[in-house]
Amino acid sequence: INGIMEILPFNKSFFHEHYNSLKRPEHYNGEKIYKILINNNPGLPEEWVKISTLTHDKKIVAIFLLIDDGKSISLFNLATKRSKLSFGLVLCTDIIDYYCKIGYRSFDAGVSGRYGIYKDKIFLHSMEIT
Repeated sequence: INGIMEILPFNKSFFHEHYNSLKRPEHYNGEKIYKILINNNPGLPEEWVKISTLTHDKKIVAIFLLIDDGKSISLFNLATKRSKLSFGLVLCTDIIDYYCKIGYRSFDAGVSGRYGIYKDKIFLHSMEIT
């Protein structure tokens, strides 16, 4: 796709607005996702929290909340516009490509139920959680 991927410092209102507009109705909102991130990572430096977006046709179509410690990243949570173009998969591969190019060698996509396909498509070790 003709998309533009960006890595941005965390901005609470920006994240909440775009995440909430893209998430599935049954999933947690951006406020809850951010709260889970902070509660599950006590002492997490604020500057490590980043947002990555994918823009397509001048609209943000995917947004990822991630942790960047300067040598590795953790892909925490994704919201994406539903499309046959697989915007979430595109954003995830663009993020990994970007970080590989600047020398990162460790990527974590976490453990979750089966909400999407990016973990199965990109990461070699993936299993269904029952």
